[in-house]
Amino acid sequence: MKSIIVTRKRSFASALMPYWIVFSKIPKTSFLQSHGFVGDLCDHDKWGQPISRIEVSELDQIGIRIKNGQIMEVPVQDDTVSIFVITVGGSISNELLIDEINDTLTIKTKGGFKTVSYPHIET
Repeated sequence: MKSIIVTRKRSFASALMPYWIVFSKIPKTSFLQSHGFVGDLCDHDKWGQPISRIEVSELDQIGIRIKNGQIMEVPVQDDTVSIFVITVGGSISNELLIDEINDTLTIKTKGGFKTVSYPHIET
């Protein structure tokens, strides 16, 4: 088992939106299918608010919550295949395979204000 330092960059566009880091034993495409998700981004209402497609209680079970600007060290199980980030509304970041990650990850927020905010992971 190894540990990874995860940093969530501060972003005004998503300051109040919690993210969850998911250390998955299946590829992201299989995760999307198992939850009946179509695409990476959740739908939004006419005011631009996300229409949630997953419950917070389920997110707490499958992932680790990370706040805006937070840095944490997270242990990664040996059977982990990939890592991705999901928002409270159900929008999902890009996927990184565990073999692509050295010791650190940075979660950034793309979009915002005029477009939908969504997470993006970089090594």
